[in-house]
Amino acid sequence: MFKLGWFADPVVFGKYPDEMHNLITGDRLPSFTSEQSKLLKGSYDFLGVNYYTSNYAKYTGVIGSNFYNDGRYTTGAYNATGHLIGPFGQSSWLNVYPQGFRDLLNHVNDRYNHPIIYILENGVSCPNENTAEDAINDSFRMDYLYGHVMKLAEAVRFDKVNIRGYFHWSLLDNFEWADGFSSRYGLTYVNFDQNLTRTIKKSGYLYRNIIDAFDEMKIEDVLELSVDDLMTQDDYDENDDYDDYDDYDDFDEDSAFADEDEDE
Repeated sequence: MFKLGWFADPVVFGKYPDEMHNLITGDRLPSFTSEQSKLLKGSYDFLGVNYYTSNYAKYTGVIGSNFYNDGRYTTGAYNATGHLIGPFGQSSWLNVYPQGFRDLLNHVNDRYNHPIIYILENGVSCPNENTAEDAINDSFRMDYLYGHVMKLAEAVRFDKVNIRGYFHWSLLDNFEWADGFSSRYGLTYVNFDQNLTRTIKKSGYLYRNIIDAFDEMKIEDVLELSVDDLMTQDDYDENDDYDDYDDYDDFDEDSAFADEDEDE
Protein backbone atom coordinates (compact mmCIF):
# COMPACT_ATOMS: atom_id res chain seq x y z
CA MET A 1 0.00 0.00 0.00
CA PHE A 2 2.89 2.36 0.69
CA LYS A 3 4.47 1.99 -2.73
CA LEU A 4 2.10 0.69 -5.41
CA GLY A 5 -1.06 1.82 -3.63
CA TRP A 6 0.32 5.30 -3.02
CA PHE A 7 0.21 5.95 -6.76
CA ALA A 8 -2.37 3.51 -8.11
CA ASP A 9 -5.18 3.99 -5.59
CA PRO A 10 -5.74 7.69 -6.38
CA VAL A 11 -6.20 7.15 -10.13
CA VAL A 12 -8.45 4.13 -9.57
CA PHE A 13 -10.40 5.06 -6.43
CA GLY A 14 -9.79 8.80 -6.14
CA LYS A 15 -8.07 8.54 -2.74
CA TYR A 16 -5.02 7.22 -0.94
CA PRO A 17 -5.22 3.75 0.65
CA ASP A 18 -6.95 3.63 4.02
CA GLU A 19 -3.85 1.96 5.45
CA MET A 20 -1.81 5.05 4.66
CA HIS A 21 -4.33 7.37 6.30
CA ASN A 22 -4.45 5.14 9.37
CA LEU A 23 -0.69 4.86 9.86
CA ILE A 24 0.80 8.15 8.70
CA THR A 25 0.70 10.71 11.45
CA GLY A 26 0.30 14.47 11.26
CA ASP A 27 -0.12 16.29 7.98
CA ARG A 28 2.48 14.36 5.98
CA LEU A 29 -0.19 12.72 3.81
CA PRO A 30 -2.42 15.32 2.12
CA SER A 31 -6.10 14.79 1.39
CA PHE A 32 -7.82 15.32 -1.94
CA THR A 33 -10.73 17.72 -2.26
CA SER A 34 -14.00 16.29 -3.56
CA GLU A 35 -13.35 17.86 -6.95
CA GLN A 36 -9.81 16.47 -7.10
CA SER A 37 -11.07 13.03 -6.13
CA LYS A 38 -13.65 13.08 -8.93
CA LEU A 39 -11.00 14.10 -11.46
CA LEU A 40 -8.59 11.40 -10.33
CA LYS A 41 -11.00 8.50 -10.00
CA GLY A 42 -10.85 6.32 -13.10
CA SER A 43 -8.49 8.71 -14.89
CA TYR A 44 -6.11 6.00 -16.13
CA ASP A 45 -6.13 4.13 -19.44
CA PHE A 46 -3.95 1.29 -18.18
CA LEU A 47 -1.68 0.49 -15.26
CA GLY A 48 2.04 0.18 -15.94
CA VAL A 49 3.83 -2.32 -13.72
CA ASN A 50 7.57 -2.74 -13.11
CA TYR A 51 8.83 -5.93 -11.48
CA TYR A 52 12.38 -6.98 -10.70
CA THR A 53 12.41 -8.71 -7.33
CA SER A 54 10.54 -9.62 -4.15
CA ASN A 55 11.41 -9.44 -0.46
CA TYR A 56 10.26 -10.92 2.79
CA ALA A 57 8.55 -8.42 5.11
CA LYS A 58 8.76 -8.17 8.89
CA TYR A 59 6.44 -6.13 11.07
CA THR A 60 8.29 -3.74 13.38
CA GLY A 61 5.50 -1.79 15.08
CA VAL A 62 7.73 1.28 14.94
CA ILE A 63 6.01 4.50 13.83
CA GLY A 64 7.71 5.60 10.63
CA SER A 65 9.10 8.94 9.57
CA ASN A 66 9.34 8.39 5.80
CA PHE A 67 7.82 6.18 3.13
CA TYR A 68 10.45 3.47 3.64
CA ASN A 69 9.13 2.68 7.12
CA ASP A 70 5.69 4.32 7.31
CA GLY A 71 4.13 0.88 6.97
CA ARG A 72 5.89 -0.24 10.18
CA TYR A 73 7.71 -3.06 8.47
CA THR A 74 11.16 -3.84 7.11
CA THR A 75 12.03 -5.92 4.06
CA GLY A 76 14.91 -8.21 3.23
CA ALA A 77 16.10 -11.15 1.16
CA TYR A 78 16.13 -13.56 4.12
CA ASN A 79 13.18 -14.70 6.23
CA ALA A 80 13.14 -15.34 9.98
CA THR A 81 14.68 -18.80 9.56
CA GLY A 82 17.46 -17.54 7.30
CA HIS A 83 15.95 -18.79 4.04
CA LEU A 84 17.05 -16.77 0.99
CA ILE A 85 14.13 -15.80 -1.25
CA GLY A 86 16.18 -16.25 -4.43
CA PRO A 87 19.65 -15.91 -5.99
CA PHE A 88 21.27 -12.48 -5.94
CA GLY A 89 21.81 -10.59 -9.17
CA GLN A 90 24.68 -8.17 -9.70
CA SER A 91 22.60 -5.42 -8.10
CA SER A 92 22.60 -5.93 -4.33
CA TRP A 93 18.86 -5.22 -4.04
CA LEU A 94 17.79 -7.77 -6.66
CA ASN A 95 16.94 -11.39 -5.89
CA VAL A 96 15.39 -13.73 -8.45
CA TYR A 97 11.85 -14.79 -7.49
CA PRO A 98 9.55 -15.37 -10.51
CA GLN A 99 6.53 -16.41 -8.41
CA GLY A 100 6.52 -12.91 -6.93
CA PHE A 101 5.81 -11.58 -10.43
CA ARG A 102 2.67 -13.68 -10.76
CA ASP A 103 1.63 -12.77 -7.21
CA LEU A 104 2.02 -9.06 -7.96
CA LEU A 105 0.01 -9.31 -11.18
CA ASN A 106 -2.80 -11.05 -9.32
CA HIS A 107 -2.73 -8.40 -6.60
CA VAL A 108 -3.03 -5.61 -9.17
CA ASN A 109 -5.76 -7.50 -11.01
CA ASP A 110 -7.81 -8.17 -7.87
CA ARG A 111 -7.40 -4.84 -6.13
CA TYR A 112 -7.91 -2.61 -9.15
CA ASN A 113 -10.83 -4.40 -10.78
CA HIS A 114 -9.19 -6.22 -13.67
CA PRO A 115 -7.40 -3.28 -15.31
CA ILE A 116 -5.46 -3.33 -18.55
CA ILE A 117 -1.83 -3.93 -17.53
CA TYR A 118 1.42 -3.32 -19.38
CA ILE A 119 4.69 -4.64 -17.97
CA LEU A 120 6.99 -1.68 -18.51
CA GLU A 121 10.16 -3.06 -16.88
CA ASN A 122 11.30 -6.56 -15.96
CA GLY A 123 14.92 -7.66 -16.00
CA VAL A 124 18.06 -8.60 -14.12
CA SER A 125 21.73 -7.77 -13.78
CA CYS A 126 23.89 -10.91 -13.82
CA PRO A 127 26.62 -11.64 -11.29
CA ASN A 128 30.17 -12.39 -12.47
CA GLU A 129 29.90 -10.66 -15.84
CA ASN A 130 33.54 -9.61 -15.66
CA THR A 131 34.32 -10.11 -19.33
CA ALA A 132 32.43 -9.66 -22.56
CA GLU A 133 32.42 -13.44 -23.01
CA ASP A 134 30.70 -13.90 -19.65
CA ALA A 135 28.23 -11.12 -20.44
CA ILE A 136 27.24 -12.61 -23.79
CA ASN A 137 26.85 -16.15 -22.44
CA ASP A 138 24.33 -14.96 -19.86
CA SER A 139 22.67 -18.17 -18.64
CA PHE A 140 21.66 -16.42 -15.39
CA ARG A 141 19.61 -13.88 -17.36
CA MET A 142 18.19 -16.61 -19.57
CA ASP A 143 16.82 -18.41 -16.51
CA TYR A 144 15.44 -15.14 -15.11
CA LEU A 145 13.76 -14.21 -18.40
CA TYR A 146 12.29 -17.67 -18.92
CA GLY A 147 11.01 -17.93 -15.35
CA HIS A 148 9.34 -14.54 -15.34
CA VAL A 149 7.77 -14.70 -18.79
CA MET A 150 6.33 -18.11 -17.97
CA LYS A 151 4.83 -16.76 -14.73
CA LEU A 152 3.35 -13.91 -16.75
CA ALA A 153 1.86 -16.45 -19.17
CA GLU A 154 0.37 -18.38 -16.24
CA ALA A 155 -1.21 -15.17 -14.95
CA VAL A 156 -2.79 -14.56 -18.37
CA ARG A 157 -3.91 -18.13 -19.05
CA PHE A 158 -5.01 -19.34 -15.63
CA ASP A 159 -5.62 -16.19 -13.56
CA LYS A 160 -7.24 -14.16 -16.38
CA VAL A 161 -5.04 -11.13 -15.72
CA ASN A 162 -5.54 -8.59 -18.52
CA ILE A 163 -1.94 -8.10 -19.67
CA ARG A 164 -1.58 -6.37 -23.03
CA GLY A 165 2.18 -5.99 -23.35
CA TYR A 166 5.59 -6.84 -21.89
CA PHE A 167 8.80 -4.82 -22.14
CA HIS A 168 12.04 -6.40 -20.98
CA TRP A 169 14.61 -4.19 -19.28
CA SER A 170 16.61 -3.72 -21.26
CA LEU A 171 17.29 -4.04 -24.98
CA LEU A 172 20.83 -2.72 -24.51
CA ASP A 173 23.34 -2.46 -21.70
CA ASN A 174 23.23 1.16 -20.57
CA PHE A 175 23.99 3.62 -17.78
CA GLU A 176 22.07 2.20 -14.81
CA TRP A 177 21.37 5.06 -12.41
CA ALA A 178 23.71 4.92 -9.38
CA ASP A 179 25.29 1.69 -10.68
CA GLY A 180 26.52 3.47 -13.79
CA PHE A 181 28.13 1.01 -16.21
CA SER A 182 28.91 -1.57 -13.52
CA SER A 183 25.57 -3.42 -13.85
CA ARG A 184 24.34 -4.73 -17.18
CA TYR A 185 20.67 -5.45 -17.83
CA GLY A 186 20.64 -5.66 -21.62
CA LEU A 187 19.68 -8.46 -23.97
CA THR A 188 22.42 -6.95 -26.12
CA TYR A 189 26.01 -6.52 -24.95
CA VAL A 190 27.49 -3.04 -25.46
CA ASN A 191 31.26 -2.61 -25.40
CA PHE A 192 31.53 0.80 -23.75
CA ASP A 193 34.41 2.00 -25.87
CA GLN A 194 34.22 4.72 -28.48
CA ASN A 195 32.63 2.38 -31.03
CA LEU A 196 29.99 1.02 -28.62
CA THR A 197 29.95 -2.34 -30.43
CA ARG A 198 26.68 -4.23 -29.86
CA THR A 199 26.43 -8.03 -29.70
CA ILE A 200 23.24 -9.99 -29.03
CA LYS A 201 23.50 -12.08 -25.87
CA LYS A 202 22.19 -15.61 -25.57
CA SER A 203 19.23 -14.17 -23.64
CA GLY A 204 18.40 -12.05 -26.69
CA TYR A 205 18.01 -15.17 -28.82
CA LEU A 206 15.93 -16.81 -26.11
CA TYR A 207 13.63 -13.78 -25.95
CA ARG A 208 13.14 -13.91 -29.72
CA ASN A 209 12.34 -17.61 -29.57
CA ILE A 210 9.89 -17.17 -26.69
CA ILE A 211 8.04 -14.51 -28.68
CA ASP A 212 7.93 -16.79 -31.74
CA ALA A 213 6.65 -19.69 -29.63
CA PHE A 214 3.78 -17.66 -28.19
CA ASP A 215 2.95 -16.45 -31.70
CA GLU A 216 2.81 -19.97 -33.10
CA MET A 217 1.52 -22.08 -30.20
CA LYS A 218 -1.11 -22.10 -27.48
CA ILE A 219 -0.02 -20.67 -24.15
CA GLU A 220 -0.41 -23.99 -22.33
CA ASP A 221 1.83 -25.67 -24.91
CA VAL A 222 4.54 -23.02 -24.55
CA LEU A 223 4.41 -23.49 -20.78
CA GLU A 224 5.52 -27.10 -21.32
CA LEU A 225 8.75 -25.99 -23.01
CA SER A 226 12.10 -25.65 -21.25
CA VAL A 227 14.92 -23.23 -22.03
CA ASP A 228 16.67 -25.99 -24.00
CA ASP A 229 13.47 -26.65 -25.96
CA LEU A 230 13.35 -22.98 -26.93
CA MET A 231 17.02 -22.68 -27.92
CA THR A 232 18.67 -24.26 -30.97
CA GLN A 233 22.34 -25.19 -31.25
CA ASP A 234 22.73 -22.33 -33.72
CA ASP A 235 21.47 -19.94 -31.04
CA TYR A 236 24.10 -21.21 -28.61
CA ASP A 237 26.81 -21.01 -31.29
CA GLU A 238 26.02 -17.42 -32.28
CA ASN A 239 28.84 -14.99 -31.43
CA ASP A 240 31.12 -17.75 -30.12
CA ASP A 241 33.80 -16.34 -32.43
CA TYR A 242 33.35 -12.83 -31.02
CA ASP A 243 36.92 -11.50 -30.75
CA ASP A 244 36.44 -8.30 -28.78
CA TYR A 245 36.50 -9.83 -25.29
CA ASP A 246 38.10 -6.84 -23.58
CA ASP A 247 37.58 -6.72 -19.84
CA TYR A 248 35.12 -3.88 -19.34
CA ASP A 249 36.43 -3.31 -15.82
CA ASP A 250 39.12 -1.32 -17.65
CA PHE A 251 36.52 0.98 -19.21
CA ASP A 252 37.90 4.50 -19.62
CA GLU A 253 34.99 6.96 -19.43
CA ASP A 254 37.10 9.94 -20.57
CA SER A 255 38.23 8.01 -23.63
CA ALA A 256 34.82 6.60 -24.45
CA PHE A 257 33.06 9.95 -24.47
CA ALA A 258 35.87 12.19 -25.68
CA ASP A 259 34.93 14.98 -28.08
CA GLU A 260 35.41 13.81 -31.66
CA ASP A 261 37.13 17.12 -32.42
CA GLU A 262 40.05 16.03 -30.26
CA ASP A 263 40.80 13.25 -32.74
CA GLU A 264 40.94 15.54 -35.74
